Amino acid sequence: HSSMAFKILDINGWPHITLKASPAKLLQGHNVFGGSSLRQGIVEMLGSLAVVFPDVYQDLEVALTQVTNLDVTYSARYADIDDPNGQHLGRELITYLRTLSSGQLKARGVGYETTTYWGSADSQLGYVKAYLKEDEFLKQFKDVKQQFKRGDALASRMFSVMSDENLQRWSKNLLRLEASFKKDWLRRAGLPLNAWHLIKYQEEQQAQGKCFLREIWAKKCAPLFSACEGQTMKVLEDTEIH
Repeated sequence: HSSMAFKILDINGWPHITLKASPAKLLQGHNVFGGSSLRQGIVEMLGSLAVVFPDVYQDLEVALTQVTNLDVTYSARYADIDDPNGQHLGRELITYLRTLSSGQLKARGVGYETTTYWGSADSQLGYVKAYLKEDEFLKQFKDVKQQFKRGDALASRMFSVMSDENLQRWSKNLLRLEASFKKDWLRRAGLPLNAWHLIKYQEEQQAQGKCFLREIWAKKCAPLFSACEGQTMKVLEDTEIH
């Protein structure tokens, strides 16, 4: 359904291909919600490459595929879907979150009306990001709609998916917390970088009723949750100010 970034690089005489995409968007045309299977996501990305560039693909050492960047996201609904004050509350929430720092998790102090970050933009370990999902979805939908009108076949499929009113409704009043893990963080955590070894690790954990993605996400976000604990966010309504 979606596009995938593709780049050929040569580092220290070791040529390789870097792929970057949202597996959820590739598989279903949106990432308002999605699965957590690394096998499904990685195979989808490699499969897309194999279909588009079969001659290149057959020359690759696919067994050496590495995961060097991993984004894990979970959502929380901060107000009822039909709450007419939801949009205002969401912006108040982002403004409040922007003031929080705890331990090594430092707020950047910059962001947008609907987004804020913790951690350096050039960190080799990753960062944490909070944003309002509906605003991101509607911005993407607007871009897809413009591409669709120009006759883009890929945008046509995404437009069909994103036009679903139930999907749009589900994105309302959702706060998305995204934890981004880079290669150094994954290595320090003792996780294998080899894609197939990481898939095996996830499936072994699942057999024990565990989800390592949820665990590393919770660990990365723990300082933020700690900073929020016991705090009260004051929301000022126009009528109160008046």
